[in-house]
Amino acid sequence: MEIFGIILVCIVGIYILTSLRFPIVVWYHKHKLKKVTKYKNKDFANFYVLLPGLREQALVKDTIEYFNKMNYPKDKLHICIVTTQRENFEYQKKNIQTQTTQDLALKIIAEQNLNFETLNLHYPNNIGNKASQLNYAIKQILENYQTGDNCYFAMFDFDSRPDLNYFDLANKSIELNKQPDIVQSVPFFLYNIKEISQNPKHFVSVNFAMEQACRSGCVEIWNLLANAKRSIALFPLYAMGASLIVKKQTLIEQDYIPEPVDDLPLGFRYFINKKRFCYLPSIVLGDLPEKPKMFFNQAILIQKGNVMALKEAKRKGTAKCTLWRRFLVLCEFVSAFLFKFTIPLACLVYLILSCIFGFSWYCLAILLAPYLRFVSGTLVTTIFVKKKICFGTWLISFLLAFITPFCMGYGPAKNIWLETKKKLLKKDIVYKKTE
Repeated sequence: MEIFGIILVCIVGIYILTSLRFPIVVWYHKHKLKKVTKYKNKDFANFYVLLPGLREQALVKDTIEYFNKMNYPKDKLHICIVTTQRENFEYQKKNIQTQTTQDLALKIIAEQNLNFETLNLHYPNNIGNKASQLNYAIKQILENYQTGDNCYFAMFDFDSRPDLNYFDLANKSIELNKQPDIVQSVPFFLYNIKEISQNPKHFVSVNFAMEQACRSGCVEIWNLLANAKRSIALFPLYAMGASLIVKKQTLIEQDYIPEPVDDLPLGFRYFINKKRFCYLPSIVLGDLPEKPKMFFNQAILIQKGNVMALKEAKRKGTAKCTLWRRFLVLCEFVSAFLFKFTIPLACLVYLILSCIFGFSWYCLAILLAPYLRFVSGTLVTTIFVKKKICFGTWLISFLLAFITPFCMGYGPAKNIWLETKKKLLKKDIVYKKTE
């Protein structure tokens, strides 16, 4: 029992250490931002912004108007609203009479004098997902538009709100880093956290938000910075689709966007094939969901992306000597299950047994971890992202922070069940919309 406790405390200690990187990340981010901002660019890349949408009627107007406020040359930025026939099919099936995302997008594009070329590309099939929409849009653009050699595709969620200088900074980063394959900023789902936290019943949403903020600030930015300009990779890299810029030629060479999950496996594929990643020091915000159910749906899809790491690790690549990188990707797959499912479950069993057979100080160390992660996430939110949280809801969420690790295990557990069900019933899995 004691040995079991020591092992768990050591593992939890490593988990806690990742939460303490925050000061280094902030300093390095500011250093990179200062360097990129001062750079005088010589040319302007051609950006095609892809915004795949499904049932996004509430956001269409705001999203189109927001991206048309960007600071960038008018002939070099193109906004593409990517709608899908799946939405029309679902409404027809349920006999719902309403304007679709495509209807509203076309209406706004026709009525308003927009700063940038704004297109609607409509995926014609009722079977498919976000990756299907993206692949269709990319192929349509390549077929029908003069994109040029210095061309990048920028992919966002429909509720993503990048900084208005985002593409200016992205263009400078591309030149500074000699046209990398991926330009990646890290998204924070904190855009509406102040409004969400005004209602104490949303404490679970705040709990998830602080965990995501901690991971985004202390793990994802850290990994991108740690691997910068290194010939030998230290950490596995993956992509985040809510703020992802990919080089046109690389997309074509690497067989476009993986399905059904678009971002994580794409990043694993590029990492294994030694494609160059560049960290973009710019804040991209997305909406924080109100309902815990949305977080759980999101966790299922994220974990599916981690499962696809196995497929990418086995996939025949184009780069030589990739054994070490494939090993790191496999480690990412294993660690996702360990830290989101196996270790929280082991900790829970240990805590229950300790209550039965005698409380141990190891339990305090185990219980301390989620509280430190929560505080780290709070610092990222308030200092780095500069978003406020209502104190009353924050306090309730902090007191109940110990439930977060056990909730995070839902994604891996559900994926195990779905994959088992798929093999037994021989039916495809339909993943729910996560926005």
